Amino acid sequence: MKIGCLGEVIVDYIGVEGRPLAETRTFRQCAGGAAANVAVGLQTLGVAPVLMSRVGNDPAGRFLREELERRGVSTCYLGVDPDRPTRRAFIAYGANGRRDVDIVNRRSADQTLPLEDVADALHPPDAVLHVNGTAFLGEVTAATAGALARRVRAGGGWVSFDPNIPLDRIPPDAQERLVAFLGDVDLLASGPAEWAWIQRAAPASSFALRILTDGARGAWLTAGSESVHVPAPQTACIDPTGAGDAFLAGALAALVRLGGRMGEGGGASLAAIGAAGAARAGEVIGRLGGH
Repeated sequence: MKIGCLGEVIVDYIGVEGRPLAETRTFRQCAGGAAANVAVGLQTLGVAPVLMSRVGNDPAGRFLREELERRGVSTCYLGVDPDRPTRRAFIAYGANGRRDVDIVNRRSADQTLPLEDVADALHPPDAVLHVNGTAFLGEVTAATAGALARRVRAGGGWVSFDPNIPLDRIPPDAQERLVAFLGDVDLLASGPAEWAWIQRAAPASSFALRILTDGARGAWLTAGSESVHVPAPQTACIDPTGAGDAFLAGALAALVRLGGRMGEGGGASLAAIGAAGAARAGEVIGRLGGH
């Protein structure tokens, strides 16, 4: 079973000095972005991902391609936009642990992924599509995500979705595209704020499996009437960047090992899925740029 990861790829520049972003002069360059993070996690766990996105024709895009390939992720479906740049983010942690983030190039290449670039990437029924929320910031990538989701589900596969962006702060047209996509989602992963927004914006939405991650409070997995709490990993947190993506990669890999049967097996299978997610998150948060 292959898992397609569609959405954001980004170069993270992570401050190494333990100072607020405005005072930081030294950064570590890392491959990041929700789709890329999940793909790397899956590859690490022995599940072949299919990364689907775009980068710019720029040094950041070339770094992303080289770093992803170094980590074993295929870049066959990582296209190049000749006009838009690669998205970048500067991240730093002050002495009090406060996380400062400055995202550059918000109108980035990953928002222009056309369907024809990835039309043959997944082959149902042995296919899963995972999408993250930035896919809906641009009309082109949003249309591609919707078309692939319908194709995967019609062929017997399933769709996973993690918003991974502040839904109350994205443009209204992006919100509309995202809400329309929820009808094709089988697995929803989110934090508390995103889940609260979805409940308000799409109260009729239902999901075969819902994963709610909440940092040090752990995670809750819900399928039908079954709900399981999984404690947060006990690893000392050095860098939480990408922790949610890591949890989801672990959970998706566990689902593949279970044959993709969401909710079957009751609390025991939910606990196994959650434990796999927590284990992967624990590996990532224990080192700077671990995602």
